[in-house]
This record gives sequence, C-alpha cells and structure tokens, in this order.
Amino acid sequence: MKRAHLTSRDAGSSPGTGLRSVGVGEEVLRNRFRKWCDAAGLEGLSSHGVRKAAGHLLAQNGCSQHQIMAIHGHTEAKTSEVYTKGVER
Repeated sequence: MKRAHLTSRDAGSSPGTGLRSVGVGEEVLRNRFRKWCDAAGLEGLSSHGVRKAAGHLLAQNGCSQHQIMAIHGHTEAKTSEVYTKGVER
C-alpha cells in the first residue's frame, strides 16, 4: 500500500481534518478527500475525478504528454495519453 505523509500544516491546519503527522494510507486519504468535497457542497467528486480534470486542463492549456506524466507521476506514456488525445494543438 502506498502511503502519503501529511501533517496538519499540509491539510491547512483545519480543525477536524483527521490528519496528523503520520503516514496516511491511500484509502484513508481518498475517503477523507471525498468527505471534504461533500462538506464543501461538491458531492459526487473524488480525488481521481479531480486528478482526471487536472490532466485534461493541463492538456488544453498546452502541456505535453510528458509534462503531464511528470506532474501526475506516470511512468508510462500511454497512461497520460488519455489527456492529450483529442486536444487540438
């Protein structure tokens, strides 16, 4: 399982975030993100959906496939190709 290291400062020092300066598992972070979206009135959004939207926005604003790969941490070009495919250059 991958782990992200977050501190309360990383989470905006917001009371009630549930994050401490310890490793946070992917599923915990994914669920917390969904709760933050719901609390902000953005129901139905997920961390994956935000990542996907960011990839599309990067491509629409001129980022290359390799730049998107670097930003998203992809190791294979085909993973980020979905964002650049169909975008007029």
